[in-house]
Amino acid sequence: MERGLHRSQVLSRHRRRALDKRTKQLLKKRVYPRLRDLIESGAGFPIDQTIRAFALEFNDRALSHGSEVMPASFNVMEAFLFPERVEDRIAVLRLHPERDHMFSLSDFLDFLTSKDGPIDPVKEALRASEGIIHSYTPSGALEDLTFLYGDSRAFMVAGFSFVRHGSEITWVLLGGSSIRHRTYKHLRVGAWNPGPTKEIPPGEMA
Repeated sequence: MERGLHRSQVLSRHRRRALDKRTKQLLKKRVYPRLRDLIESGAGFPIDQTIRAFALEFNDRALSHGSEVMPASFNVMEAFLFPERVEDRIAVLRLHPERDHMFSLSDFLDFLTSKDGPIDPVKEALRASEGIIHSYTPSGALEDLTFLYGDSRAFMVAGFSFVRHGSEITWVLLGGSSIRHRTYKHLRVGAWNPGPTKEIPPGEMA
């Protein structure tokens, strides 16, 4: 069999064990603290915590299986991240600098659709600082302003973020169907699984 270039074929057992030990030490002392800082940072609003959930998922996949097994969502969310190499051996995905904003969603929509609104909203967005994540969270109760799906189910917007790189703007919006409070209490909600564990009956929708 032709000898390859994988470390299991070109390094001795002693060298492989030493390398594995060094990698584990590097993960414990340099990489995991960076990921912990990522979890504990942010303003604490749903949208910036959602971005962090994606970043943690991508880091977990990259560290466990390599960067070639990323989910399709990485094609969008990678715009919010940049790789930071630790001792030129392990790349950790970090978030670009962030700016958090609170705003009135109803006032924003009124302005956007009024005669005083921008003629070209995209052109205005391209004036935003490059490489800065802008996150917007609606003030007040989310239930104050709801929208309707085509089948008349209500949904709400909990925030959105965008980042500009050159002439490209990448954005993500956080929202979902409005459900009754008693149903919400029975859902499994968390950073790694923010959605319901089972389909919600139509009667439990708000």
